[in-house]
Amino acid sequence: MKNQDLIKLIKYAIKAPSVHNSQPWKFKVEENSITIFPDYERIFPVADPDNHELFISLGCALENLIIAAGYFGYHTDVEMKMEDPYKESIRVEFSAGNNQNYDQLFENIEIRQSTRSKFNKALIPTADIEKLNEAGNQDKVLFLLYTKSGQIDPVVEITKRATVLQLSKKEVIKELMQWVRFNRKTAKKTGDGIYSGAIGGPSVPKWLGRLFINLSLDPKREGRKNVNLLKNSSGVLLFIAKENNKEAWVNLGRSFQRVALTATSLNINHAHINSACENIAARKELVEVLQLNSGEQPLLIIRIGYSEKRPYSFRRPLEEMLIN
Repeated sequence: MKNQDLIKLIKYAIKAPSVHNSQPWKFKVEENSITIFPDYERIFPVADPDNHELFISLGCALENLIIAAGYFGYHTDVEMKMEDPYKESIRVEFSAGNNQNYDQLFENIEIRQSTRSKFNKALIPTADIEKLNEAGNQDKVLFLLYTKSGQIDPVVEITKRATVLQLSKKEVIKELMQWVRFNRKTAKKTGDGIYSGAIGGPSVPKWLGRLFINLSLDPKREGRKNVNLLKNSSGVLLFIAKENNKEAWVNLGRSFQRVALTATSLNINHAHINSACENIAARKELVEVLQLNSGEQPLLIIRIGYSEKRPYSFRRPLEEMLIN
């Protein structure tokens, strides 16, 4: 493959979701291969101390890369090297001859978004639920899809408590504020972070946005807000790593990305609501409530439903993500 063909594939990889749109990845292009590396300058030491969300993000980018390659007729072989801390890598080798149909997933890579709106609680057709369940199938990952209130209620209560606890910590707010982009001009300039327009917020100067959050943020109100968002969703998805290691985290990201793209193809929106997975105590509660096996870790909670789209988040220039 020519380098320009490989770079074209990376353009689809970087459309993947990532923790707070941090885009924590780097790519190295070599003959017939692309290697993905974590970018440790784009991590969240407070909210994600073990970096599992970093590696989930890499898994999302990897899945986009594999889907794009398949769409253009290439077979992929993946090799993960996760032994050495800060030197982890995911090498994807390409060869001619793909025999899977990636058309539907590929067509939704550029239009998928995390839609942080209140959903309308409409029922999801049974056939669509079956497609989502099929998409979530992945080695080392347990995927659960709940659509009944009795199933969702325990997750809702744990999420509420975790949200209050998390947003009561000044260090969490300080870390999060570094990634909020309070207006379109700033979001476009940085090409990353949480764009206020994408979450339904006003466009204001940075100083005003920070002042407003510092003066008005109420953890209990945010907890109630998350309860409302979950209870007005058509369903809740839980992604559980069967092993608590980096390879399983990457695979979890792959599973989520396939489900997200499948949902997009079905006009079903999705959004993260993950405070219960970012708090160790809350995560242990989830393990008990879900009756998970020893070692299994719930690492991603996604709400799904129907609503209007929001403005899209921005992406950094590809050149910033390439390394020699």
